[in-house]
Amino acid sequence: MEEGTAGESEGNGPMKPSKPSKKKAKPPKAPLPTERETTRAVLDRLRAHGIYSRKGLPGRGAKKGVADILGGLPGGRKLALEVETAKGRLP
Repeated sequence: MEEGTAGESEGNGPMKPSKPSKKKAKPPKAPLPTERETTRAVLDRLRAHGIYSRKGLPGRGAKKGVADILGGLPGGRKLALEVETAKGRLP
């Protein structure tokens, strides 16, 4: 076999043209909301339903293990929500 012969690769015979892929192109994924955006949306939804709720304020007395959202439900029940993103993890 001569070196540099067009259309042939070493020991594999003639090269075949590549076939077009049969896979359909997937639409681009929308970016996931951040934890801040999700927390804001949850607070807005709770307030729309008349439920008192507050964001836990890290660095202002909130300690490790305190939920992201604290609130009060009708009847005196307490509400505590931890908000995580898809990449976040709970202990």
